[in-house]
Amino acid sequence: MGLHCAAVVILARVEELRADLVPDAAPGSGRLDDERIAAVASFGPTGEQAARLAIQLEVPHEALVDEPSALQELADRYRGEGVLLLVGGADLPRCLALVATRLPRRLEVDDDGVRVLA
Repeated sequence: MGLHCAAVVILARVEELRADLVPDAAPGSGRLDDERIAAVASFGPTGEQAARLAIQLEVPHEALVDEPSALQELADRYRGEGVLLLVGGADLPRCLALVATRLPRRLEVDDDGVRVLA
């Protein structure tokens, strides 16, 4: 068992974002449905849409590089918090292919690895 809190990563396709995905999102609310979001992260071409959502939520946006450690490094920065991770297109980044065969997914990431919650 890891010594640090896990980060909750909500993995979704940017194409599936809808205007109602962030209901009543007052600027700075940092909420996505019932989940408190500390940051929005993205891979590749989804960055522009992810950055706009991050501005709406008034949380930071991080553009990630598809390398094996990307998910773990993201979790290390947001221990005990929720992060919305947006991907685009039909193909998942290689670093996510083993943990998410369908989206959206709710993942818990800590020192022990990745667990699919929903």
